[in-house]
Amino acid sequence: MLYARARLIRALGASSCAWGNKVLSYCIMRAELKDILELSVAERIQLVEDIWDSIAAVPHSLTLTDDERQELDRRLEAYAQNPNEGISWDELKKKVRKLA
Repeated sequence: MLYARARLIRALGASSCAWGNKVLSYCIMRAELKDILELSVAERIQLVEDIWDSIAAVPHSLTLTDDERQELDRRLEAYAQNPNEGISWDELKKKVRKLA
């Protein structure tokens, strides 16, 4: 994993980068799409995971639109009305894995 991170840093054109809770914007700003596309699939997945982790670390910065909030409220109400309808997340994952 350390090697993959070092290679990502080089591909992003930065000599050093802070990884972990957030990806420094400096690294991304210096990145060229062609450089990112030259990374292996595993390295690109790692980059996306690091970016996602940086977003998840500041959930208060994400706001819902009125439509999104209404949809969530609708789904919560539908669940409250009939909690036995549908399937669990684990069941869904099993079904998807069988299809793959």
